[in-house]
Amino acid sequence: MNITLNKKKCEFNQNKLEFFGYIFGEDGMSADPKKVETIKNTPPPKNVLEQDLNAGECDYYHTTLTSYIKSGDSDMSDFLSRHPDTEKRKQTSVAEEYVNFLAYHDVPVAMNMNEIIQATSQDVDLQMAIKYVKSGNWNNPSKNKIIDTLSRCKNELSVVNLQNGEILLHESRIVIPRQLQDKVISLAHEGHQEIVKTKQLLREKVYFPGMDQLVEAKCKCCIPCLAATNKKTQEPLQMSEMPKYAFQVVSLDFCGPFPDGKYLLVLMDEYSRFPFVEVLNSITGNTVIPVLDKIFSEAGIPEVLKSDNGSPMNSHQFKDFAKHMGFKHKKITPLWPQATAEFREFD
Repeated sequence: MNITLNKKKCEFNQNKLEFFGYIFGEDGMSADPKKVETIKNTPPPKNVLEQDLNAGECDYYHTTLTSYIKSGDSDMSDFLSRHPDTEKRKQTSVAEEYVNFLAYHDVPVAMNMNEIIQATSQDVDLQMAIKYVKSGNWNNPSKNKIIDTLSRCKNELSVVNLQNGEILLHESRIVIPRQLQDKVISLAHEGHQEIVKTKQLLREKVYFPGMDQLVEAKCKCCIPCLAATNKKTQEPLQMSEMPKYAFQVVSLDFCGPFPDGKYLLVLMDEYSRFPFVEVLNSITGNTVIPVLDKIFSEAGIPEVLKSDNGSPMNSHQFKDFAKHMGFKHKKITPLWPQATAEFREFD
């Protein structure tokens, strides 16, 4: 047999089972005590219709299930639906009161529920969503961006019936109609909090598709926020002109000190990116200048040597060395990695 069962609705290893007003167990079939108790507590009939319903329900437990449904006006199957359990009605009432409390509690300050109800009734997208929530049938949601977004969280949506109309809830938050969204964001941003704080305040009580993007746009256009926020901006990089040949322009930097107290002198050709590396015991002019003189004697004297303004390049000794060798010493901004990116990559 090709049978498909819903695991969530199946019960296994049970001694008895409640179904359709009966208890099925090891001893056979018997009336559900809760249903019988409801019948006992039913007030006496006041008219012929109530008497017929009362009699029909009592007769139900004396006949088989197949003979229960009757046609025409003699159908007595609606007794318990017309005489529901008062305890269940109380539970339903408490649930409705709780949902209504959530709805009224989520109304933003400086707004009222009637305003939201009226705007919801005029919002075509929300009215369509309310219709889909009630029917459970979301037809072609991809054709409408708002409906498509709401359909992705359809299991968290519910419709709340209030005295003056209906609103839509996303879990415990009110779905704000389009015409009130800007007002709600302005209320949340009234103290000129930054973007993250404004989003947090909104997410506590309200929801609407595209909320994060609208908050970001609102905050980025807020002049008081822009004036009070420290904004780190960087100037566009001024790219150096590529040298025309090898060793025309070189860059100098140091690495260290290392645990043994030594340093590395790194001289890099900006045309070929070829590095010259020498080990130094110190970075004074007396140790640096002889090393540079050695490198220049092997590779040639550059036209431009770039370095920061640190020791020993800011000394008169180095200035005289540059003049004697005939290269231009170009000083770059110290402690600015962008100016010596080649060395950072090499290190």
